[in-house]
Amino acid sequence: MSKRKKWLIRTEKGTRFAIIASSLLEAASSVVDVSDIRVSAKSTNVRERFLSKVEILGPDECWNWQAGRFKKGYGRFGYKGKSVGAHRVSWELHKGPIHDDLWVLHKCDNPPCVNPRHLFLGTAADNNADSFAKGRSNRTGRPKQ
Repeated sequence: MSKRKKWLIRTEKGTRFAIIASSLLEAASSVVDVSDIRVSAKSTNVRERFLSKVEILGPDECWNWQAGRFKKGYGRFGYKGKSVGAHRVSWELHKGPIHDDLWVLHKCDNPPCVNPRHLFLGTAADNNADSFAKGRSNRTGRPKQ
């Protein structure tokens, strides 16, 4: 059983309150209005630090990244000494390691989304095929202009 601790929660409307729970997800699930959950203090735990930057909505909705982003809208997160895609970190935190030759792709086509249910692994070729199938690129793999 996980150690329970105090989570300081702020709702979208700015209301703040404390919840005793073993994880941020448990704390979030006990709140009626979870549209904008943030942990108020910086945490050294990667999972907690990561989740504090995510707008956690329903399990099947996009969980949008609320912190820094790369040029194309993908979330940016400091992880293992590098600035990496937040969707990649989400995959590793929720599902496990990513092999070097694999990419983390979005089913939802929403770059800031980090909901692990919306992510899947694929190769660069899979990414190009997915982009073409969804009408985001031409046959050469280049974005449509």
